[in-house]
Amino acid sequence: MVAKIIGEGIGVDDISLNTQVHVDIDKSRPIIVSAKGNIASVVYKGYRYRDIYVDGLYGGNNIQGYVFTDTEDNKLELKADLVLGNNNMKIDIDGVIDRLYI
Repeated sequence: MVAKIIGEGIGVDDISLNTQVHVDIDKSRPIIVSAKGNIASVVYKGYRYRDIYVDGLYGGNNIQGYVFTDTEDNKLELKADLVLGNNNMKIDIDGVIDRLYI
């Protein structure tokens, strides 16, 4: 159960994925994490989503990502760029949501 690891308040329960993750740790700069692959299945707030392609990068206060799925229930393609700061947060999302079951 993923919820036991990341916390139950997030809403993610079971997840099955096939991804490549690279973690770069250098004490002179923030940790950099990149992930690319497929979420075969994830239960989020009681609903199962499947076949979601993800490609993302986390470094310092920045998160960049790409998400795509085209299933019977959901079809979307999104690019996101988030900058997280103490007093200044910036979120840019661009893409198309054709259908989304929520």
